[in-house]
Amino acid sequence: MNRAIIIHKENAGVERFACANIEPDDDIIKWVIIRKTPKFTVTTFMNDMRDVLGAPEWYLAADLSTTSFSADQQCVTFVIHFMGPKAGRLELDFSKLVAGGIMDDPTITIRGVYPDPKRKKKVPYRTCGGLEEEDILRELEG
Repeated sequence: MNRAIIIHKENAGVERFACANIEPDDDIIKWVIIRKTPKFTVTTFMNDMRDVLGAPEWYLAADLSTTSFSADQQCVTFVIHFMGPKAGRLELDFSKLVAGGIMDDPTITIRGVYPDPKRKKKVPYRTCGGLEEEDILRELEG
């Protein structure tokens, strides 16, 4: 950590081809319970969240094998992975969005990822039921 990697051009050239800082690769795993919207799919949900958060697919992914629906079919539960050195910030921003928040600008910046300036600033999704909502509200207040 706190070092860099430099890749030189082929044949032992001294010209630099690419370089990058070495950063920790965190993986925060979170179960979410989302109230279904009309025509809800986990894939569309994740694409919408990535767009608003300004996160690439390799920083925010759902585990589709964990998807389950409530008995009344109103809620869907699944696991989300927040990955990379900005995982903690992504998880916090995600929680604020599904609690009804607005994200004027992404709070993270990732080299090579340029969020659409005309992107949405909020999502139509909310948490569904119980402790999840209470935890998010407490987090927002604190």
